Amino acid sequence: MAFDAQQLRAAEPRLRQMAMAHPDRPDLFVNWLAVLEALGSPEVLRNFRSRFANGETAQAVYDAFLAFCGRHSISDTGTRVMQAMLVRTPGIKSALSAIASLAGEDWQEDPAAAERAIKTLERARTLAPTDTTLANRLGTLLLTSGRPERAVAAMQAAFEADPSAARLASTLANAYAECELFSLAADVLIAHKTTQPLSRAAAHRLFMYLTTSGRLQEARAVLDQPVATDNGTTSLPEFAAYLSEWQSIAAYSIFEDRIDPGNARHRLMAGTLLSYGKPYRHNIALADGISTFDVGGIMENSPVEDPSFNIYLGDLIFGRLGDIDGQTAVDIGGADGYFAIRAAQAGAAVTYMEPDPLFGIRARAFAEMAGVGDRVRIVRQYLRLQHRKLLESTDICLSLGLVYHFNNVIQNLKYLMPGPRIHVIEVDGKSDLQWSDADAIAHQDGEPISLPWLKDHLRKLGFEIEEISEWAEFAARYPKSRGRELWIVRPL
Repeated sequence: MAFDAQQLRAAEPRLRQMAMAHPDRPDLFVNWLAVLEALGSPEVLRNFRSRFANGETAQAVYDAFLAFCGRHSISDTGTRVMQAMLVRTPGIKSALSAIASLAGEDWQEDPAAAERAIKTLERARTLAPTDTTLANRLGTLLLTSGRPERAVAAMQAAFEADPSAARLASTLANAYAECELFSLAADVLIAHKTTQPLSRAAAHRLFMYLTTSGRLQEARAVLDQPVATDNGTTSLPEFAAYLSEWQSIAAYSIFEDRIDPGNARHRLMAGTLLSYGKPYRHNIALADGISTFDVGGIMENSPVEDPSFNIYLGDLIFGRLGDIDGQTAVDIGGADGYFAIRAAQAGAAVTYMEPDPLFGIRARAFAEMAGVGDRVRIVRQYLRLQHRKLLESTDICLSLGLVYHFNNVIQNLKYLMPGPRIHVIEVDGKSDLQWSDADAIAHQDGEPISLPWLKDHLRKLGFEIEEISEWAEFAARYPKSRGRELWIVRPL
């Protein structure tokens, strides 16, 4: 039932009286302030301050305060109120949680807000060094603003005190992984697993961390262990695919040190071992007339229908780039490593980024076979904000089949675009799909991309686009690759 202003003004004195007469009834206080807010009264914040100054602990009051701060965009003010309360009454859990919720809400748009939030959380953490909510919030801010080592330090003590905290365990494992300390990342999830079954996502990550760090038998054991579901716990029959990948990695690891890249028979053996459970995305020559597609097949979710797909794409790209000897390149989402290897063969120092452990092992193996293993650095991670410095010092960024995997295209382009002298973007999208910026923000991995919006947005960011028509014509021949375009993108 809706009330008009006259009715609210008439009811307010009675609600005030009831709230003051029953300080043990937080619901009465919250209802009174809701009426004051509806009337536009400037007294709402003052009354919240007064209540907190008297040591309020009821969660309902904190929830109402957080909602009020959100509606009026006063998170900094709300944080100061909570800090003042903690000075008077240290250790109130609800106040600590409120600071964690309020601190740094706008950090992605305002780096200064992130710094203020980090300082606020560090001060609050001195009052509660093992509070898992504070530790997770602080660790998340440090991690996403590119400081994974500090994130680890901020979270470790709280996790050791309570390894059952699922969000903290996830963030701490992520931070170790961002430091490329995959074995320690696995140890965090294993410690958490002793308190409760892992979620599907956490079990998958544990499998990846163990595999990447060479702990193959432990990785294999993960596949048979229960994981949490909405209906209790179950094992993961869908992990059969991961088991096949594990078998591929394990089989290759047995022969890895004895493979002679100059020996065609050894190259064929390596290519075959690395195809168990996962066919190939790139066609890479192994011996005369025999390639990865011959020994392992083509991935079903790949746009490839022509064996020359990546070879022709590489010819177009490196033909346009010209002499790149001595330059630096980053290949983001590099799959089997073909384009990173082509760049290294042209003389570039390449950073290959790919979280999938099997792809990383393949890329390393094929780079060694091509004689450029010393010029391809393997980074087994997703693109993160912390990689902005790497991109800012890079000459060439290869973003092939990447953009349509972005959740929130606008935010991820902020990570991707600044820095490199040349961006090579190969994208699958629709020319007849019209977007607003809101559509780009709402985009989820795998959904169609609006090519007109993407071109317009890149131009607004200050880039010029060279469209390679030969690639669109080639891709249009095949149903699975129709709609793909290739752009060379340079700052104006």
